[in-house]
Amino acid sequence: NEEANLFLLHQAGFDYIDLDPFGTPNPFLATAVARISRKGILAVTATDTAALSGTYPKSTQRKYWAKSLRCHLMHEIGLRILIRKVQLQGVQFDKVLIPILSYHKDHYFRVYFISAKGKEKCDELIKQHKYLLYCSNCLTSLVSENNCGTCDCGENFDFAGPLWVGDLFDSKLVKKMAKTNPFPEEQKFLDLLAEESTKKTVGFYDLHVLAKKYKLKVLKNEFVLQKIKGARTHFSTVGVRSDKKVVDLVKVIKKK
Repeated sequence: NEEANLFLLHQAGFDYIDLDPFGTPNPFLATAVARISRKGILAVTATDTAALSGTYPKSTQRKYWAKSLRCHLMHEIGLRILIRKVQLQGVQFDKVLIPILSYHKDHYFRVYFISAKGKEKCDELIKQHKYLLYCSNCLTSLVSENNCGTCDCGENFDFAGPLWVGDLFDSKLVKKMAKTNPFPEEQKFLDLLAEESTKKTVGFYDLHVLAKKYKLKVLKNEFVLQKIKGARTHFSTVGVRSDKKVVDLVKVIKKK
């Protein structure tokens, strides 16, 4: 760790830095962010998925200055918590780090950031650090400035965050990657990310969780997606992204 940090500190700015450690990237973040150049790409991997996904709440708070949740959204929440942590390292150097490609796969999180400079841009970036409120009673989730509130169903929300509520992908980039990909084994995954990038929602619906909660018939993803004009998500094989509220989605499924 010390040797890697010393190497980075004594170099000129880099156009590309890749952090792929075992466990948390925290020990390397400050140095890497300090040395990434304007318009440079910073790639960050985190394999401590248990901490980011809420298995160990104290570890999440200590390492990532946030609270996660153990629910069907936990991997998206973990990814967004990681993004915010890296961005906080950047703003102290007046650097804006915008994710252009981010995902959860196998047993790791991976984010590619593009770097820009500017105090005003940093201020705008921080405005996208908010909370995700979640109701385990009706499965509603929504973005909020506050970490508490009451759901329309009458139950109190639980919360995750603070976390990044902006885009996880640069849609044009991901679509281009899917179109020009030379690696057949990655085509399905890239096609899935390209589809997911078209929906700018924070959070998604798990159709199996929804069916169990509301005692509904489990329908095929393709049918539901067509009815709600939604998109698949790489976070779950039975997950769908939609602008619809949970009550409206349940109505669609019940009509079948």
